[in-house]
Amino acid sequence: MKKLKLRTQLTLAFGGIVALIVGIAILAVISISAQSDNFENYVNGVRARAEAAHLVKEAVAERAIAARNLVLVSTSADREAEKKIVLQAQQDVVLNLKQLIELSKDKSVPQDVRGMISKIENIEKQYSPVALSIVDLALQDKKEEAIVKMNNECRPLLASLVLAANDYAKLTSLRSAALIQEAEESSARVKFLIIVFSIIAATVAVVAGALITKSLVKALGAEPVDLCEAVSRVANGDFTGELHVATTDTSSVMAALQRMQLSLSSVVKSIRQDANTVSIAAAEISSGNSDLSNRTEQQASNLEETASSMEELTSTVQQNTNNARQANTLAIAASDIASKGGAVVSQVVETMDSIRGSAGIRVKIPKIHRKRLIY
Repeated sequence: MKKLKLRTQLTLAFGGIVALIVGIAILAVISISAQSDNFENYVNGVRARAEAAHLVKEAVAERAIAARNLVLVSTSADREAEKKIVLQAQQDVVLNLKQLIELSKDKSVPQDVRGMISKIENIEKQYSPVALSIVDLALQDKKEEAIVKMNNECRPLLASLVLAANDYAKLTSLRSAALIQEAEESSARVKFLIIVFSIIAATVAVVAGALITKSLVKALGAEPVDLCEAVSRVANGDFTGELHVATTDTSSVMAALQRMQLSLSSVVKSIRQDANTVSIAAAEISSGNSDLSNRTEQQASNLEETASSMEELTSTVQQNTNNARQANTLAIAASDIASKGGAVVSQVVETMDSIRGSAGIRVKIPKIHRKRLIY
């Protein structure tokens, strides 16, 4: 049982209890059905036959009394009244005896009961004609013959018929008592079996409940209330609570919860350390950002100064460019003037050479002046 899974244990336990309950229900239904059948057999069998036999006996007695009264009465009105009673009693005897015979044809009717009913039928077959003949004699006012026939034939047959009916009534009474006793014994047996099965079912339920509870406590590793409290603490982030777990317990829910608590505590510690490291790094980064911001501002100031200097340099370059243009213009003009002066000087030189050639005088032109002229 201990090696079975909890689901298997629950299935077996509750399955056994359900099987016992179903067995008890089936036994109760069978018992009720049997009691109903016995009651139906009693009502439609023994009691019905007893009632029919009793009606036959009463009708026979009423017929016999009416026949006797016909012999004793003297007026025609009394005779007519007793005649009606006799005829009605005769019809009742025939109908009730016929019903008794039909009821005895059932296969469940014992043979001795059938024999007794058959005996009543045979006696009635003999007695009925005698009784009717006495009635006829009485109606014909043959009272002496009727009395003789009544004493010699009717009374012995009537006594036999009454005796047979009484015997059948006794047998029916015994049969009814036996059926009642049998029903009581059957009911007692069924009650005993129901009580036994109920006790077994209750015992199985108690034992299964105890075993399952023990198995659950072992699987949980603690009482459900303690486990719920521990889970609530862990769920709320409290990892400091001590979980009481046996040293040999490695598979229970409480043991798993303890391992989870230790793992989560380790993870939280690691996260806190990492968070501190990140905080320090963030502080350093913030400080570096401040320095970088200051340097950036300083560089921006330097750039502004450089830009200002560049603007001034650009202005100076622009001015120098304008000056260079003017100087170039002047140089071009000077160059044109020099070119023109050079031409003039060349003409002068040629003229002097001509003069020198003509007069034989050498005019010496200084080199520096020549250079300047060339320039």
